[in-house]
Amino acid sequence: MCGTCGGLMRVIDSRPRVWRGREITYRRRACDDCGQRETTYEIPEQSLADAITEAGGTWRRPTLTEAGG
Repeated sequence: MCGTCGGLMRVIDSRPRVWRGREITYRRRACDDCGQRETTYEIPEQSLADAITEAGGTWRRPTLTEAGG
């Protein structure tokens, strides 16, 4: 959902990338209504867990309530 007008965002570009030895997905989206663009980087859950653990933190999967679902 577009943060500017509330319209639907569609993916206009999506490709896998490797960043610091970890695979991520790069996505560019554009709003059909106002043309607003945004970029997201999606990190696989296990890669995120590994990075947090390597940094000395702890990882647990959030509950559906915590995740907003």
